[in-house]
Amino acid sequence: MLAELVDTMHRAHRNTEAIEASRELLRLNPENWNAQVLLARALAATGNYSEALQHYDNALRSEPDDYDALDGKGHVLYWTRRYSDARQVFQRLVQLNPDDTHAQEALREVEHAEEQAKWETLRPAPAAPAERLVSYYQQRLSVYPHERAAMKALAYNRARMRDLEGAIRDYRKVLANYPDDRDSKLELARLLGAEADYEPAIRLYRDVLATNPGDLDTLESLARVYGWSQRPSEAAQADRRRLQARPADAGYGLEIARIEVDLKN
Repeated sequence: MLAELVDTMHRAHRNTEAIEASRELLRLNPENWNAQVLLARALAATGNYSEALQHYDNALRSEPDDYDALDGKGHVLYWTRRYSDARQVFQRLVQLNPDDTHAQEALREVEHAEEQAKWETLRPAPAAPAERLVSYYQQRLSVYPHERAAMKALAYNRARMRDLEGAIRDYRKVLANYPDDRDSKLELARLLGAEADYEPAIRLYRDVLATNPGDLDTLESLARVYGWSQRPSEAAQADRRRLQARPADAGYGLEIARIEVDLKN
């Protein structure tokens, strides 16, 4: 009866009461492995992972293949980033029951987390030389060829190296896979403008403005590229759109007047 009560408390998230009741169960019968599991579960729910593991291990010494003890221990190991140990626990559960989809899914999650943790240890600090970051992201993309964040980071760090041709190529790859990536469109347009490849830069800026016509920074960039490409009328029109979006600006009237003069000339 008390064990059923503890289980009810846990399901109702009354974990402090469940801990106290589980300890009472163990006081009455220190060999009660089920009470060890109930106590471990309640402790884990309150974030007391170290003691929870101790009680899961106590239960497993009595019942090495108990599902609840193995499952609970595996999750605590996963939550505490002990991925190798967690993987072994869930592998054991899958061995015991190859049709257990819950254990299979948990094992996949642990293996993925373990893989990501390895990559985290390899990743240089954000302030590391661009060459090191380019090398890292090239390695990562050899394993995850379509990972958006890695593709963008590779392009960004190529630009930091002043490898503008490579950065342009990489941003185009990002957009081939993720055509709505606004940041990549803007970065690619900026690089194309710097390389005097004006028409594709203009198309990218206009594409961004099609979904956000009041984007002041993009309007300013578009006006700048129009100016570089010797298209003063269109540059002035883009400037007018930008200034009209912020009429409260103190210099608004003067800027509009300047644009009107430019258009007449």
